[in-house]
Amino acid sequence: MLHTRQRQRGLTIFGLVVWAFFVGFMGLMAIRVWPSFNEYLTIQQTLTRIMKGDSRPGSAGEVRAAFDKQSQIEFSIATIKGADLEIETVNERMEVRFDYNKQIPLVGPVSLLVNYSGKVR
Repeated sequence: MLHTRQRQRGLTIFGLVVWAFFVGFMGLMAIRVWPSFNEYLTIQQTLTRIMKGDSRPGSAGEVRAAFDKQSQIEFSIATIKGADLEIETVNERMEVRFDYNKQIPLVGPVSLLVNYSGKVR
């Protein structure tokens, strides 16, 4: 009687635990990082609206005031204020830049430091 041995395929319990840990960790990262990333996107969109809107600001002070006003409306903007914006004129057009760090706690003493930066002309 000939016995053909078939190769078993599948995932071991150890492999399953490793994959579950990896998927769980990535889910935790996504849940913790999303609010910070959403704030960054809101800041970028707010500055784009201010700089490309119908009533374009004529000075750096007007840009800062418009940003602070929008920050009061958009409750997700809490990390930076109008005073934190870097504003300069390049080729007769205003350019607004922002750069900030956000420390995101993950588990216990472990946290993630993310640097956000953007520019709007």
